[in-house]
Amino acid sequence: MSAIDELKNVAKVVKSKKGRMDAREREVASELIVSVWKDASLDPSESFSALEPLQSEAIAEGIAQVWGNLTDDRRKLFDNWLSKPKNERSSRRLALLSASLLQIDGITSLNWLNRLLPANSKGKITRELGQILVSVFFGTKPLRITRLAEERRGTEDLGRVVRTLLEVAVDDHWAVELMVRYRLVEDILTIAAERSPETAEWKAIQNRIEIEIKRWPQPLVRQLNRALCIRFPEAQPVFTKIMGRCEAPPPTPTPTRQPGEVSDELRPLVENLVEDKALKTLFDRRLAAISAEIEELKALVIVVAERETALKDAERRLEESQVRESSLQAAMKRLEGDLEDSIAKTKQANLQIVEIERANRMTKENLEADRDRLRQQITANAVGRVEEFKNNLAIVLARLIRDLPNREERLTPEVGNIVFLQFHQFLDALDAQGIKVRRSRGAV
Repeated sequence: MSAIDELKNVAKVVKSKKGRMDAREREVASELIVSVWKDASLDPSESFSALEPLQSEAIAEGIAQVWGNLTDDRRKLFDNWLSKPKNERSSRRLALLSASLLQIDGITSLNWLNRLLPANSKGKITRELGQILVSVFFGTKPLRITRLAEERRGTEDLGRVVRTLLEVAVDDHWAVELMVRYRLVEDILTIAAERSPETAEWKAIQNRIEIEIKRWPQPLVRQLNRALCIRFPEAQPVFTKIMGRCEAPPPTPTPTRQPGEVSDELRPLVENLVEDKALKTLFDRRLAAISAEIEELKALVIVVAERETALKDAERRLEESQVRESSLQAAMKRLEGDLEDSIAKTKQANLQIVEIERANRMTKENLEADRDRLRQQITANAVGRVEEFKNNLAIVLARLIRDLPNREERLTPEVGNIVFLQFHQFLDALDAQGIKVRRSRGAV
């Protein structure tokens, strides 16, 4: 199985895990990337589809390891694959790749960083891009950017990239540490001293550095002043505008030997060094750099002391916060006790409500039962009274019809008188029972 096939298999696994990779998987992926791009018999463009799902850190590590061995054609092939970023993932990948090549190929690193920025030079940096730049260039391992100035043909792209990094680093929103900002400013002024750019972009950068330095402790400003003025005495006008007049370097210890006197053991070496002017110049610069680093360490001691003071203040505030926390916890316990009492009272009230509802329901049921019984009693009483009334009426009418002639008997005047008289007695009996038959004299 070729390295490309193995890389594709790793990409499938990573894709199934939704882009998650552990340290071992990143290491394997980086090694496979090195193998693919280093092997002249393979076409590395076939690996592009496998690179997409991999984490950006794995790609950056692999490309950084193999970049120095790539031909110009292969470098161009990979550069063409890195198109203009379209989302946060591709932007972060391009930033990590640029950072990985910063100390290897400053020109390519600058080109990729420039590709990250908005097409419009006056366009604002988004919060997403700012977060990416801070995490990649000013995170746990801050990077030095002097190698970005390897390209000598122009300063426009360099100024644009440097200005963006500076604006992000000094933005209080990102809270970049003071010493990280110090090293960035030192690198930018080193580039300015070596290249002496006169563009409006670089003038804006110098103005922004001047504003930033005013926020620093004075010992740190003096340290930067001495370090740069010693290394680049010819650039003192630039440094004077930003940091004030160049300070004289600290006095050197009094030599124990006369000037120019060396020990017998070192005399041949010194004579050779003096003859080699280029090597002597290199040593002089290195000694100046070491002196500057020593001064930087002194300034760092001052900053550490200030940090210790701030730490003590933070500890004091922490103790005060702990006291407040204890009082809040006590108040919380009291509130918890009150809450438990309220919960108990609420439960008791709920029980009482249940009892009241049960009693109310029973009362309603009893009322309905009483109403049914009363209705039955009224109905039975009414039926009895009606029956009693009918019986009484029947008794009264029975007495009246005892003398009534039979139906077969011939109606004579005497019998008609009797029937007429009995009829009126019948009506009187009905009136006596409350049955009003006679409505008016004319109706009868």
